[in-house]
Amino acid sequence: MKTTKIRGFLFDMDGTVVDSIPYHYISWYEFLRPFGIKMTPQYIFEVEGKDSLIILQNLFKKAGIPLTPQKTAKLLSQKRKIFLKHFQPRLFENAVETIKFLKKEGFAVGLVTGSGMVIVKEVLPKQVMGYFDAIVTVDMTKRGKPYPDPYLTAAQTLNIEPKNCLVIENAPFGIKAAKSANMTCFAIETTLDVARLKKAGADKTFQTHKKLLDFLKKRLCKNMR
Repeated sequence: MKTTKIRGFLFDMDGTVVDSIPYHYISWYEFLRPFGIKMTPQYIFEVEGKDSLIILQNLFKKAGIPLTPQKTAKLLSQKRKIFLKHFQPRLFENAVETIKFLKKEGFAVGLVTGSGMVIVKEVLPKQVMGYFDAIVTVDMTKRGKPYPDPYLTAAQTLNIEPKNCLVIENAPFGIKAAKSANMTCFAIETTLDVARLKKAGADKTFQTHKKLLDFLKKRLCKNMR
């Protein structure tokens, strides 16, 4: 692992802070069913973090269904409504405790998500949103994950060099985005196993947020200044 001093932590949202991936699968499944497009949970786990626009375009292209920009915007709006209809707010245990600990230790903390701001406001309590010094959503960059743009935007907003940022992710596209941004990336095994996370480039993996928090308390924060 890099010995570069860490100044800021950047958290993914879906599947990392918020336990929302099952609801994304349900909403995609319900949304796609009228078009005869099938989707498996594994597919959602693997593409999680990628811009919904790209996912939609790829699925419809594969199915041979033409799309116009107007139709695409309408379909994405429908998908968001289905997600919000099913979603039941639930934060991963110890996720907020980790964020609060890092803030107390004086680190900058950001949120970098493939969801839009409208979703962020719906799934994150206002108090939790207030813990973040910067929030970067898919609406704010031309390219989403797995490109580095979202994480680079967060680093720039926090006025921290990318090499001094540590990302907390759960999905391959997010990990690849972090590594492409020249950042250290830790991964939580909330949706995928160690092998897939390591293959994507994660520097270190943790089974739970509790184990991540314990690691940060005992080892990392002492050596990050």
